[in-house]
Amino acid sequence: MGTMIELVAADGHHLQGWHALPAGNVRGGLVVVQEAFGLSAYVRSVVERFAALGYATTAPALYDRQQSGVALDHHDPQSLAQGRQLRAGLIWPKVLLDVGAAIDQLVHSVGQSPGEGVDQISVQTSGQTSGQSLERPSAARAHQTARAMRVGIVGYCVGGSVAWLAAQSLSVSAAVAYYGRDIVDWLEPAPVCPTMLHFGDHDPLIPLADVGRIKARYPDMPIHVYPVGHGFDGVRAPGDQAAAQSALDRTLSFLHEHVG
Repeated sequence: MGTMIELVAADGHHLQGWHALPAGNVRGGLVVVQEAFGLSAYVRSVVERFAALGYATTAPALYDRQQSGVALDHHDPQSLAQGRQLRAGLIWPKVLLDVGAAIDQLVHSVGQSPGEGVDQISVQTSGQTSGQSLERPSAARAHQTARAMRVGIVGYCVGGSVAWLAAQSLSVSAAVAYYGRDIVDWLEPAPVCPTMLHFGDHDPLIPLADVGRIKARYPDMPIHVYPVGHGFDGVRAPGDQAAAQSALDRTLSFLHEHVG
């Protein structure tokens, strides 16, 4: 079972995180990044699923800078509207600080020494996201630190977009992004760690043309497309179960190779 913990970002912001540890040996650390509904029952179950598979896992509460304790029900239309409003309020550099806090916490929980740059994300400015300045470490430095930490990141929906930003910007050993709709707008710079993407072929939020643009830019990246819509890992529509299992199998194989 998981538990709620407190994380502290590099700018002093305190936020919650849902955390779970394996019962046996730890393969490595894993940050799970929420979808639009906050630390929902679904996201908490994903944390616990990865912990049961051997990863010390933490999901940071990315909405805590706006409203603490957000855990919405995707079945509720009012929750959907609230989730969209909170998502629109995310400030990406602050989000990366919060993810960095989860990485730092996992480094300690796994029992390794944090490398350079865990809590000081930035070295030089080299990109923009939706008008927000993002400061990024050099590729060599980020990847060297990631090898020492052996922490990966997996994100869903808005969390998929955040996982992509983390692959470009933070000290992670591997990144997996599920249906991140912003990825097509953030194709540069290239990720500095191994990265895998999952999409649905009739996702109303992510046209296949966008997936094609990503594939064209990164032809050697493992990018998988399934005959489903958006949010399929949560198994919310007929046919989602098979796609979710296939994506999980690929994700686990990828994490075993790059995280442990």
